[in-house]
Amino acid sequence: MKVSKLFLSFYLIISFLLSGCATSIGTFPIVSTVKPDYSKISSAPIVKDVTGADSRIWLLCFPLGGAPTIDQAIDDCLKSGHGDFISDARIYDESWTIILFTYGGYEVQGNVGNSQYPPAQPK
Repeated sequence: MKVSKLFLSFYLIISFLLSGCATSIGTFPIVSTVKPDYSKISSAPIVKDVTGADSRIWLLCFPLGGAPTIDQAIDDCLKSGHGDFISDARIYDESWTIILFTYGGYEVQGNVGNSQYPPAQPK
């Protein structure tokens, strides 16, 4: 009986120190931080399942880096997919803790399109 109480206490302490969470902020039909050409969105080339993120790590109570923003996560996704809008965008708030370190940030997933393709040719 004493061993099972010790094991339970150890398990609860480890579970508390190694915790994490991801929460859905929302799903959006079209997301962008730049102005796409709306008349060309329906015919724009699409790159499926692109992910972008913005995050930072904390050591104890000291942040290492700037505060993460949804705008930066969207920009990272647009850059990864070489586009100017994200369709079927899903945005998540993520965090986890491992003893002295804490991670927090935003992740954006979706299909990246480029309404400016093909780029205008100089005359």
